[in-house]
Amino acid sequence: MSRSLVRTVHLWPPGQVTQFTGSSRKLAGRLTGRALSRGAWLIQVQLQRGGLWVPAQTELRETS
Repeated sequence: MSRSLVRTVHLWPPGQVTQFTGSSRKLAGRLTGRALSRGAWLIQVQLQRGGLWVPAQTELRETS
């Protein structure tokens, strides 16, 4: 078994989507990538349109 961090970010201003949930083993690197507009398409579009995202919750989960 391994562990992953599940994170939820809120998008502002909200559009058709108000939050995004993803998982990774290295949270800091993943959030840095998001801040630089790398990674999830939804986050890239949000930033390109002048929107913001805010980390809302993280949770450690066991995965198989």
